[in-house]
Amino acid sequence: MASSIVDLNHIYKLTNISDVTRLLHETVARERAIDQDLDRQLSKRNDLERNFLLLNTPTAETLELVRADCEQLLQSVHGTAQLADNISSKVRQLDLVQGRVQAVLTKINLILDRTNCINGVQSAMEAEDYEAAARYVASFMELEARLQAEEAAAATAASSSSSSTDPNSSNLSPNNHLSGTGPTPPSGAAPPPGSQPQQAEEQRRVLLEVRERLLEITERRFAEAAARRDHAGALRFAKLYKPLGKQAEGLQRFIEYLKVVVGAQARSTYAALSEQLEAAGGQAGGQARGGRGDFAAALTALFKDMAMCLEEHEGVVRETFGEGALLEVIAGLQQECDSAGSRILQRFSESRRLERVVREVASRRRG
Repeated sequence: MASSIVDLNHIYKLTNISDVTRLLHETVARERAIDQDLDRQLSKRNDLERNFLLLNTPTAETLELVRADCEQLLQSVHGTAQLADNISSKVRQLDLVQGRVQAVLTKINLILDRTNCINGVQSAMEAEDYEAAARYVASFMELEARLQAEEAAAATAASSSSSSTDPNSSNLSPNNHLSGTGPTPPSGAAPPPGSQPQQAEEQRRVLLEVRERLLEITERRFAEAAARRDHAGALRFAKLYKPLGKQAEGLQRFIEYLKVVVGAQARSTYAALSEQLEAAGGQAGGQARGGRGDFAAALTALFKDMAMCLEEHEGVVRETFGEGALLEVIAGLQQECDSAGSRILQRFSESRRLERVVREVASRRRG
């Protein structure tokens, strides 16, 4: 404020017209700034007067207005909450209906897939495509298990929902503005027309008949292939036991077949050893110790054939009969090797006349 005070002595001392003009302009600018500030202060007069009047209003009237506004807001919130409760009830009911519809659609898809399996297995049997027929049988049995699980789950859900459903939950309040949506669908849906249970039972009967016929063909063809030593045919029909659900029975038959294969190789090895011994005995002219034969090579060939057989069929056994089946195959082949090896050792004992040597040694010790 000190800088805004005009010093008259300073004005009297001015002698230059430019200084006088400059000071005049500054004074005019200052005057305009003061006018603008005054106008701003005057513009606040109405607001100040209104606030002053409000301050003079009785406090009771103000509180009454606030209470009326709060009551109106409370009624609005209460109506909104009631509407939300009714909508939530409808949403739960619609969600339940949606779940039931989804379950029905899933069941329909299962029934259609079962029908496709029936048609496919019949066509495959007519074309003698036994692998495809076995796959259709396995698919049908899987669908059968899923269908039974779906029916059990649906029955459980229906019983639990019927016991917990509120009979008045479908009635809407007149204040929720949703009375035009219609009544809630009933909790239990009527069964579709037709004979669905009879159809399912007929499909099951047809497939079981085809399964039994395919199993009979598999057993017969496998036995024929094993008798002919048709290895490819035996493997083909052995792989059908898994989709037919007869893995344990198929494993035993396959083990018997492998034992026959290893046994045939063992008999061939034993025959070659016998020929070698007879030829060596004839050349020796009936010497006392008999002919010489490579018994170690025969035993080595026997166990080598067993190992090669296991290595060749390991993948098929694991894929068709499971991981644990490999141990059963090893045990079965080991029995065959023990039998064939015992024959070779018996022949070794006879060729070397070990019993006679043992008796001679024993008699010398006693003598």
